[in-house]
Amino acid sequence: MKKFYILLIGALFCLLPLSAQIFEISKWGSDDALAFPAKKNSKGEWVKDPSNSVRFDAGFEFQSVDHDGEYYYFAHEGKFYAIYEKNLKFSSKNPDDVENPLSEEQQKRFTLGGWFYSSMAAVITMLIVMGFGAIVSFLYFKGILKDKSFVLKVIPGAILINSLILIYGQLNFGSEIFWWCDYDRYGFFGSLLRVIPFMAILFIQIISIKIYEIFLFDGQTESEDGTELKISIKPAALSLILCLPATIGTAIILSFLDIRGFMMDTITLVVFFGSLGWGMLKTYRKNVKLFGALNGLMMTIFSSVYIIGCLIAAIALITLIFKIIFQILVVLGTLLILAMVIPKRTFRGSDGRIYEEY
Repeated sequence: MKKFYILLIGALFCLLPLSAQIFEISKWGSDDALAFPAKKNSKGEWVKDPSNSVRFDAGFEFQSVDHDGEYYYFAHEGKFYAIYEKNLKFSSKNPDDVENPLSEEQQKRFTLGGWFYSSMAAVITMLIVMGFGAIVSFLYFKGILKDKSFVLKVIPGAILINSLILIYGQLNFGSEIFWWCDYDRYGFFGSLLRVIPFMAILFIQIISIKIYEIFLFDGQTESEDGTELKISIKPAALSLILCLPATIGTAIILSFLDIRGFMMDTITLVVFFGSLGWGMLKTYRKNVKLFGALNGLMMTIFSSVYIIGCLIAAIALITLIFKIIFQILVVLGTLLILAMVIPKRTFRGSDGRIYEEY
């Protein structure tokens, strides 16, 4: 019987490497990733030590011994480490029957779409599209390019492509698509140098709709019957900006009033679609009046995509700027405190005692 148990235990240990999950370190836009020393406490729970982080190069592979929420644990040179899930890729060395435990969101990061946003491909594509639109516009203004219909396809096409790149990236990968200017990754000066071209890109994206209007209406602002020649955007923009805050505010008020369940869901849905719909409907009516039913609908859809793309980029830029401003305030606050604490000068009085003047 004893031999049977020994054989059983031996067989189980032989099977462990087959089922162990192998991971590879792969972080967006970086050649390494941080791992934290970890150990188990008296309750058997993993405890991380973030003050003593260790860098592991991209491509480093390990077998996971455990995972806890968004962290995976592994052994290396006699020590245990914890590493964030978003820095990991499921290794191709895993047998086919080993299940990939990484979240669907994390697995998407290593698809073709993930590569597009994790490299500089997305940024370069947007710059090329934007640059092509600018060159075409310049050539038309200079009279070198005569085909106006071509220009009227290129400009909205460029706006639409860049907006869809931002929207698709945000929906699938969140704000991490802006990793290339992240403060936590590049620090104060690194992110500050990246925020300037980011602002320029956003500015060009915003004014591109105005450039399109100039070409579309040949620089005219009114038609012969006095109708304003302008693509309707503001109502749709306001509804897109306000629909979420209005819905969240309504949900909070209903919670305070102890209105929950089906009634709460119904009211919040009405508020969301109502606040979103009024602006969209108003924009659609104005565009229909100017362009007709079908073209008015297409222009409204185009305007909405353009607005959402601009909002995504604007929110990311504002977040980055606030992080930079916060760090500036921290430095200024530290200098102010030091100026108040450190004496301006030290001198010896006539009585022989040393005095400090603040």
